This record gives sequence, C-alpha cells and structure tokens, in this order.
Amino acid sequence: MRIARQYKEQQEKVKQLTKDIREVKQQACKTENITVNDYLRGRSKKVAAKAKAREARLNRIIEREKVEKPRHLDSMRLAIDGRAQHQSPIVRLENISYSVEDQTILNDLTAELIGSARVILTGKNGSGKTSLLRLIVGQVAQQSGNLYLKQGIRICYLPQHQESLPSDASMMEYFQAIGAQPMSEAEWRTFLNRFQFSKNDVFKKIGSLSQGEKSKLLLASCMLESPDLLILDEPTNHLDILAIDALEKALEGYPGAMIVVTHDRYFAESLKPHEFWNLEEQKLKRGKFY
Repeated sequence: MRIARQYKEQQEKVKQLTKDIREVKQQACKTENITVNDYLRGRSKKVAAKAKAREARLNRIIEREKVEKPRHLDSMRLAIDGRAQHQSPIVRLENISYSVEDQTILNDLTAELIGSARVILTGKNGSGKTSLLRLIVGQVAQQSGNLYLKQGIRICYLPQHQESLPSDASMMEYFQAIGAQPMSEAEWRTFLNRFQFSKNDVFKKIGSLSQGEKSKLLLASCMLESPDLLILDEPTNHLDILAIDALEKALEGYPGAMIVVTHDRYFAESLKPHEFWNLEEQKLKRGKFY
C-alpha cells in the first residue's frame, strides 16, 4: 500500500507539471495560429521551445525519482471500435430551439454531421454546449425544429459529470444493467484491469469511485458498444496523464464520427478534427479547425 500511495503521489505530480506544460503549448499554438505579427509569432515559438525544454527536464526528474508502478496499476489499454459511415449523414439538426423555463439556450440551430467527421464543439461557459449534446443523445427534447439520427446508429456519450451513474450498483451490476455482453467474473476482472482497476474493484459500488474512475468506467462501456458516434464532453477533466495518453491513442484509430467538447487545445489537435462548431449567442457557426 505504501508503494502504491507513493506511486499515485508521483503520478499526481507528473499530472500537474504536465498540465502546466500542455497549457503553455496550447497558448503558443493559439498565438501562432491567430496572428500574422512576426514578432508575436516569434515569441510563440520561443514559448513552445521553452515548454519542450521543461518537458525534457520533467522527464529527467521523474526518471531520477521514479517509483516503480505496483503490479496491479497497469497502464490503460484502450481501443474503441466503431463503424465508419463514410459520406452518409448520421445527425441532422433542422431549426432546433431549446429553452429551460423562460431562458432560451439554443435558437434555430441547423447543422449536419457527415460520415465519420470529427467535430470540436466550442463556446463560452454557459453557451449551451452540454445542452446540444444532451439533445443529440435524447436526454432532453427541443421545443421546436427536427432532429434526425440515422436509423440504427449507436451513440456512446461521455458526459462531463457522471451523476446519472447508479451509485448503489457495482461495476459488474452496471454492465449487466446496460445489456453488455455476458462475461464471467474472471473475464470482467481482466477487462476492467485494462482501465487500471484492480481485481476486487469489480465489486466496488459506483458511488465510492472517484470522478476519474467513473470516467474510465464510461470509457469501458464505450469499448463494449462499438459506437458509430462518440460524444465526449470534456473527457480529459478527471483523467490522469497516462489515461489521457491512452485515450488519445484510442481515438486516433477510432473509425467512427465524434463530437468533442474540450478546452485542451493540445488534446483537440491530437484528434485531427475536420471542423469546429462554435456556439455563440444561442447560434451555431461552423468552420474548419485550424
């Protein structure tokens, strides 16, 4: 237990330092992309180089202070299968409006998600990003307009907050309740170990899990569903750096469509998105991702 605690403390340190480096990289990329000023572009490159040097220094520090990972804390091994839809429309929004009580959240939205497109959904806090995602997955209903989903489409939704998970159920009971493929107890243990859960964790009540563990649980359900469309709302918020790296690699090979909300530009760029949807003043604007 002592080694496991030391290892987790080390990983928290790595996570915080890496987050700082990623933020510096994001700022450098943003400045370089939006400005034509040679001086500012030059400064952004220097900042990016500084971040890279800090990253190398971090790696050296971790190597010197390295705590060996306990055997039960394996790295995540994540792969998400799905069906590529090619050029077929799988989601269509036609003049969608949505309100909560007397407050209009979304007004007259029209958009179409084609084939296996990768979309980054952006907008200020409170602009309606989560509401739009919940509309698409059917958790709330629009007041007007039409929502079209391709027949038979499978959607996996990873919300920013996991309050909808049954707190009194164990992980095994949760998978049984959502109709996951039947597996023996040994097979469930092996499967969940891929998400850094130890052997006896399969019997843990979901209410006792951390936010990061709940996110991993939902990612595990996505793996079992082989979805046509992934909808991810701030997926990196509660994940450690090893889990984020595993998620990036899994999404790189995912063949289906995705809509992702993230403030982590470094993560967004790793997805190689085709376009962005930006919510502003209750309207949706579309454009190429740069």
